[in-house]
Amino acid sequence: MFKKKFLGVLLGVFALTIIPSVALAQTISTPTLEDAGSLFEKVSDGWNSYGDSTKDGFNYSFDLGELGGIVSAFAAIIPILSTILLVVVLPIGLITYIYTALAYSSIAKKLNVENAWFAWIPILSTILSFQIAGMSGWNILLMFIPIVNVVVIVLALMKTCERRGMNKLLGLLALIPGVFFILLGVLAWKKDTFGSTPVQSST
Repeated sequence: MFKKKFLGVLLGVFALTIIPSVALAQTISTPTLEDAGSLFEKVSDGWNSYGDSTKDGFNYSFDLGELGGIVSAFAAIIPILSTILLVVVLPIGLITYIYTALAYSSIAKKLNVENAWFAWIPILSTILSFQIAGMSGWNILLMFIPIVNVVVIVLALMKTCERRGMNKLLGLLALIPGVFFILLGVLAWKKDTFGSTPVQSST
């Protein structure tokens, strides 16, 4: 019941954030090809007003026409990129966040790890992932070290697999893009086995 209410509030906040953003994006005028073209015509005229650009046998003149075309095309792409960000990237990010939080919360409850609600809070969710693995939450400091952070994450997943009664080597599958989320779902919602080892969180 709590999860449904929480998800309802979360989706409500998401809607209140996205809808005004979409409305604002529609009211703001974006540069058109004509605007960019007229701008570069003025710049080109101003550049040419400096006089002869040939000196010592070399031609130092620049053709701003091609550059203007590139910038005009880029200006036309900006609204498309903004739409993709609002329609695709943000929803995917929200779905990933909810899925990951639900999974870690479920794993924590099955292993009797305290503060399962940490799964919903950034940074605290990382600490919870270490506590689930029976590791110290202070390992989060290692996340700021390149390469070492990947090793620590995989090690935590291996320990979590072992505590959930699975082969710890399955944690290595997290190195394959996308497989991490599948593994996380299996750890969270697979049926409990006799080999599962409940742990208490450590700090």
